[in-house]
Amino acid sequence: MGLAPIGEARVVYGNGVAMTKTYLISLVLPDLLFLPRLQVTGSDTDEGFGVILGMDIICMGDFAITNIGGVTTFSFCTPSLARIDFADRVRGLRESEHD
Repeated sequence: MGLAPIGEARVVYGNGVAMTKTYLISLVLPDLLFLPRLQVTGSDTDEGFGVILGMDIICMGDFAITNIGGVTTFSFCTPSLARIDFADRVRGLRESEHD
């Protein structure tokens, strides 16, 4: 992407710990949420992903991943629209089966 690094950071991830370059970016998400001046870290691997969103971004709104009929859908919006609790929904379905 031709980004110029602004520093380095220690990153802890699934495979261990690494020192990675940091970059200053602006990010636009599909719901047109514009996040200017984010400090992000690069990756030493090419595991087939473009961007990994951290909890700092995810906690700004509602985030869900569904897999209906083998089709995976990622959805994110901000501000939050409603409280979604899949565990409550499953409990409700199980309870209605026993009625």
